[in-house]
Amino acid sequence: MLEKYAGVFKRFYASDTQLVTISNSKGYSDRGDTVTTPLALIQADIQPIGGDLAANEYGFSEECQARMFCEPNEHIKVGNYVTAEGRLYRIVYIASWTNPEVLLQFVKEAVSGD
Repeated sequence: MLEKYAGVFKRFYASDTQLVTISNSKGYSDRGDTVTTPLALIQADIQPIGGDLAANEYGFSEECQARMFCEPNEHIKVGNYVTAEGRLYRIVYIASWTNPEVLLQFVKEAVSGD
């Protein structure tokens, strides 16, 4: 039944949100530079969330500061990252519903070029 309403929530997805991976590269210099690889640009709604609400609504006890509502995307995976509104978040939990609800852990303020 929820599939019938899946696209209804799109109007609330106000943020351009970039899904990325972040890895350490070890090239010739072995400096271990950080490499950010863009995966997809999506529309999403990112809202603050406290630990008590995450525990009550999702049964999730790890630290998280935001939740993201969006359309399904193959790159929404635990361990990938989200950049939105000048902030970088790590995906730590995904509720498996028609439109995923994703819990995010704040990593840092995004720096130009991240």
